[in-house]
Amino acid sequence: MSLTSAQPIHSADPNWFPDRWIYLSSLQKSIRRGAIEPATAAATALWCEPTRLLDRLLVIGLEDIGVGDPEVLRHVIELTTDRTWRRKLPDKGKLATLGLVERMCEGTKSRFADEILAIAQLEPALGPARGDLAIASNEQLADCIATSDDIGTRALASWFLAGTARYPLDGVPRRPGDLASVWEAARALDVPADLLRLLDLAGRRMPWPLAVLLPLAYVSKANGVPVQLIQEMPYETYRGLPLYALDQFTRRGIAALGRWLAGCPDLQEILQAAAPKAAWTKITRYAVFAVESQICSRHLMWPEQRDVLRRSMLAELTGRRLVGEYMDPLLACARANLPALNERRREVLDEAPK
Repeated sequence: MSLTSAQPIHSADPNWFPDRWIYLSSLQKSIRRGAIEPATAAATALWCEPTRLLDRLLVIGLEDIGVGDPEVLRHVIELTTDRTWRRKLPDKGKLATLGLVERMCEGTKSRFADEILAIAQLEPALGPARGDLAIASNEQLADCIATSDDIGTRALASWFLAGTARYPLDGVPRRPGDLASVWEAARALDVPADLLRLLDLAGRRMPWPLAVLLPLAYVSKANGVPVQLIQEMPYETYRGLPLYALDQFTRRGIAALGRWLAGCPDLQEILQAAAPKAAWTKITRYAVFAVESQICSRHLMWPEQRDVLRRSMLAELTGRRLVGEYMDPLLACARANLPALNERRREVLDEAPK
């Protein structure tokens, strides 16, 4: 069946849509937006590989919910790290998993751990710290977590203490880690033991250091005055598919983004002044993520969270060789031209092979 079929994305046939990455993209971005119908439709399509689906839900829980909704996070970690509960159910846990997806959509989000991960990984100013901390002792790293005033440096120290053998970082030597030492450092910062127990389960299940960074989010939230930012975010669909699902992680999304950049002189004018041409593609892909895909319907915010969000976007863009002073004009231009991007997405979907 082709993409030009009138059948919607929530078809029960998992082979209807030939690109599973579009389902994965729709799942995560729909959960962020609180869009229950496309999220559960994507999860239904992905149920043909339940283990992979549960692995992805664990990532989404850590990356997008985090300390925003501790009870939902607990539920996500418990259901995705211990899979034995599924064996007792006649549907192998499908209904419970779809219920979890709906609960994740309704939950309050915090992307703090993912944002400090971007800072630690990409911020050019942390280059010297990456070299120094990569060879520091575990005791020095724990001391840095406890005493540093810079959240990016503390994130790096937590990452290296957990180990780059477990959680690789480009350009940094592989070093053995010690998760127990990460949790010990977190306990010294008054992070609750029950949360650390859950994060240990999650941290041993996935290859990214989101779990070891979440204690820093807990401490930051505890020291702030959180408020919930509620946003209504309408979105366009085409042939039953939310167009935001065609992003930099999907083949058709990449094709649409390339055409959009080629046909957008406003973006090209900014990029001409702000970055080498070889970097334009990666910069443009992240700019769309920043203005369209990372937005949450219910976002828990506090002063450091706001600062970290901006710093992480700057790290993502300058790490891709954009001159920092052009970030705001670039993002404003990308936001203003999203309707044209959706036109390119429709074109790409219409051209899908029958």
